[in-house]
Amino acid sequence: MIANVVFDLKMAITRPQYMSGDREEIKKIVEAKLPPIMKFRGEHKFLTGDSPAWIDFLFFELVENLEFVSEGKLLAEHPKVKEYHSNVASLPKLAEYIASGAEKKLPFNNKMAKLGATAW
Repeated sequence: MIANVVFDLKMAITRPQYMSGDREEIKKIVEAKLPPIMKFRGEHKFLTGDSPAWIDFLFFELVENLEFVSEGKLLAEHPKVKEYHSNVASLPKLAEYIASGAEKKLPFNNKMAKLGATAW
């Protein structure tokens, strides 16, 4: 299931965010684990087809986290991820929430993390 693959990536990048804060370590993990997810997505609009599923919201948050960790480089370096991100971000209620700026006030991680412990 794609959920297990997404969770594997999430867990793999969470540990260095808490332990070392090493952005390069996280980048290596992403370069190894992100391509299979995008391959699975194929030409669909979302991960499991052309309609969003619950896993899209989890993966979208993960992509947002990785965009933060990569200092804005993830989407620029991965056009298919950028396309996916745009597809999810344009969902009406989510687009409304993003436009409010509320998510930029929330940290990705607990205060003890080396990365993502403060708001954007």
